[in-house]
Amino acid sequence: MGIFEYIGDLLYIFVELDKLIISQPILQQHWLKYRGTLSTIKLDPSKYDCNINDIIQLENICNDIESTLLCGKIFEKVLTSDFNGKKEIQSCDDFVNEFKLYLNNSVLLLGQRTYQKSNNLLQIWSRICSTTVFYTYIFGVFDKKLLKQFTDLLEKVNHLPLDGNLVWNPEMFVLHFIGHLIKPNNVRKKEENLDKCTLELMDIAKNFSKTTNNYLQQAMIWFVKSEQIEYIHFDPSKLDYIHDICDFLSEGIQLCTSIKNTIITLMNLHSTLSKPLIKSNVVLICRLIETMKNIGYIYQNNHIVMDKLITDIIQYFEFLCLSIIGQVKISCADDRNFNVKNVDRLSSLEVSEKLLNGPLVKNRQLLIKLALNTAIGLQAFPKTQILTITRNLKRIEFLQSLYDEIKSISEISCMYWHRVVFPLYFKNINNQHNHFNGLSITFDFLKDIYEVTYHSDKTTKQNIYSTFIDEIFGHLNHQILKPISPCIENELRLHVMTHVHCTKTILNQPVDTYMIKLQHLQFLSSFIDTKNRAENYLSETFYDLTAVALHDWHNNGVMRTLAKYKLNLETIDDKLPNHTLEQGLDVLEIMRNLNLFISKYSYNLNNQIFIENYSTSKHLNTINIKHISNSIRIHGTGIMSTTVNTTYQLLCGKLNTLSKYLYDERVKSKLKKEITFLHEIQKTNNMIYPFERAEKLNSSMRKLTLNTNQNYIDQFRILVTHIGNALGYVRMIKSGGLNFCSIATSFIPDLKKVIQFEDICNDSGFTENCLISGHHLDNVMHNICQNIAEGTNYFKLLIDVFIQAMGNSNNSHLHNFYIIIPSLTLNFIEHSINSKEKMYKKSKGAMFTDDGFAVGVAYLLRILGLNNEFDSLKWFQSVSENYEEKLNILKTQEINALKDDTKLQQPLSLSYTRLQVYYKFVVFRSSCFYIITLIVQGYSFSPEILINLLKNCIVLTKC
Repeated sequence: MGIFEYIGDLLYIFVELDKLIISQPILQQHWLKYRGTLSTIKLDPSKYDCNINDIIQLENICNDIESTLLCGKIFEKVLTSDFNGKKEIQSCDDFVNEFKLYLNNSVLLLGQRTYQKSNNLLQIWSRICSTTVFYTYIFGVFDKKLLKQFTDLLEKVNHLPLDGNLVWNPEMFVLHFIGHLIKPNNVRKKEENLDKCTLELMDIAKNFSKTTNNYLQQAMIWFVKSEQIEYIHFDPSKLDYIHDICDFLSEGIQLCTSIKNTIITLMNLHSTLSKPLIKSNVVLICRLIETMKNIGYIYQNNHIVMDKLITDIIQYFEFLCLSIIGQVKISCADDRNFNVKNVDRLSSLEVSEKLLNGPLVKNRQLLIKLALNTAIGLQAFPKTQILTITRNLKRIEFLQSLYDEIKSISEISCMYWHRVVFPLYFKNINNQHNHFNGLSITFDFLKDIYEVTYHSDKTTKQNIYSTFIDEIFGHLNHQILKPISPCIENELRLHVMTHVHCTKTILNQPVDTYMIKLQHLQFLSSFIDTKNRAENYLSETFYDLTAVALHDWHNNGVMRTLAKYKLNLETIDDKLPNHTLEQGLDVLEIMRNLNLFISKYSYNLNNQIFIENYSTSKHLNTINIKHISNSIRIHGTGIMSTTVNTTYQLLCGKLNTLSKYLYDERVKSKLKKEITFLHEIQKTNNMIYPFERAEKLNSSMRKLTLNTNQNYIDQFRILVTHIGNALGYVRMIKSGGLNFCSIATSFIPDLKKVIQFEDICNDSGFTENCLISGHHLDNVMHNICQNIAEGTNYFKLLIDVFIQAMGNSNNSHLHNFYIIIPSLTLNFIEHSINSKEKMYKKSKGAMFTDDGFAVGVAYLLRILGLNNEFDSLKWFQSVSENYEEKLNILKTQEINALKDDTKLQQPLSLSYTRLQVYYKFVVFRSSCFYIITLIVQGYSFSPEILINLLKNCIVLTKC
């Protein structure tokens, strides 16, 4: 029977090749492209430096390859080929009878329950199916009744999993080749088979949790038994122990085979039927892979004891076989009829006996089978002895190939085609915070993937394997390794910040502290130190956070101490300086919240200082040039350009909001009306914009409300102030940078004649390291001197970048801005006076400086090109004339009241005083506005001129 099994294995190779080729559509696509290329070359061979005869010969070879291999009919070609000796085989009755006997016995064995639970069902069914089809094509039908029984057995087998993600259907295979003998409906059979596969998949998926638990329980029992295995010297009283060891080894192989078949069947059915996997089943699949690998480890770890036991057990079964053969030899020798048949019996028995006495290598096992088959065919053994000796030989063969068998069964390279499982598995481990120990064992399947590319060329093998390994490690890093460190940081931070909340903080997820307490996680030939990764992450994070916010150094230090004593994590000290009292708000913190900063702080142009508008504490925060200089010293001068870029982005948003305000029809109509009125009065040579028109426009604009609680004119004033505050912050950044550079250059004796240390070191004959140090020092001093001498005019940059965009015809509505400035000025004066009065009342909203409005107006006039239009209003002249007229009238009324009615004297005196405050405030603001306008437009002043201008403004404000 052995020879026919090998014939079946050989034939099935062709069947599997057909299946593999058909399942690769990309191979067919590339082949068609290749044939198309050949056809193109054939049309003009001289263009490609080819010979037409060579092309034709290559096409013939391609036709042979396509008809033989790529069409998926290799097995069919074998069946229909007229090979040498075919007629002699068909006429050999002994061979036909032996072949028929093998098929009959195989079909009968398939019906047995124990045979259906074999370790390798694919091998059994592939042998019987391929040999049955081969026999039918060569010799005809062997037995219709037996064939009917065989097809009935086929209906019970829906599919068998192949390597990769393929499924082989024995029933459809047999019906395809010899279905004409059974005459079934192949289309209907195919549909029924698909339905059976779908139902089976649903049943497996539904009960997969129970199946997995059952396998895990069996594995636990088997693991416990493995601990009881020990080596003993055999004697006749310990034969039961021999059978227990054989059963133990067989149970492990059977359990491992069942687990592997369950995994492959489930995965391949999902792939074949294009059904999605259930998330819970994905986790169970990886648990089964882990269990299967653990079974293989038991054999490897106990190989010393097992090798000794297996050697003794094999010798025992050899003894039993030799005893049976010896008894049969004696009975054959007693038969005095020395005919040819009896001599062949004795010869085969003698050969078997000699082979059993030697080392049982593979070739000897094959020869023993052939010799014993010859003796059995000559009826040398009784039926009971045949079963006994066959069973003992199978045990010997099983024990001989035990390690090869366990290596083959525990190999799970098919997961290469089902890699989608592992991201979900890693994610589940991270979410459930368990099974970390099983990761190293699960990763052993990656070694099996190497077998997939074993027969590829070196480059292809390396690329495929490396790509797959990188993909799996990427999933591991993303799903498990990366989230560990941030989670630990959050846990430490919550412990440190418990004083912020009265109630104890409850974590949403437990921390992966168990993961960092594990030993190194093995990933193929490398080890992943999760503890070291967490330490490096915390060290880097603590350093970055302390560098960005020095005032928070204490909390980071407490977190570092907690990490050491709670999780045994050793972090590196950052060695950074502590926060200074003169630090103030950090530039980076302001830059991150620039929009909030310009709304909560007021700008003072003269002292270049920002003052907080309101605070819940007893003190107000201030930001001055020294604070900015300290921040630049920490972060470097590169932060200045980043701040300007952030301000530019903020100004884009603010200007967009300004455009929306001016585009509003309710506003646009009022502004157009005022512009028309202005043009009319200018025709009458009255070049001054009336104060009353500005008051009227201010009142009408107050009636326009937005979605917020503030009216339109107030919101517009706040927007202009925010723009001015942003520009004031840029000016302060520039001044802070100059302050930093001036402090840095204080140690350089002469900025015009800087000493070159590299030349001095070279002349003095210093070492190369000293020369390099001198070169770096020269570069640092050169950069400092350059920064102090040549400063970037950030105002000019922020003006130039918007001038072209604002001059676009689409923004023509912005050119109405100048006409609303008088109303904005009145609104701003009222707001400023009210804010100053609130200072004495200690109420919210009090402030004594707000130069951001004037800076914002001057900047908008510059980028919109409306300076001339605003000057044509002669607004401040109109304000002065109006207030002077009102003051004179009130003064006259007050003098008359002193003579006529003393009761009106006090109200008139209060009105006169308040009107004086308004007047002097307006005059002061107008003077400051002209100074700011000149600064924004890029004019430079000598210190004497600037001081005199400011002194004049101060004199105007004195009562």
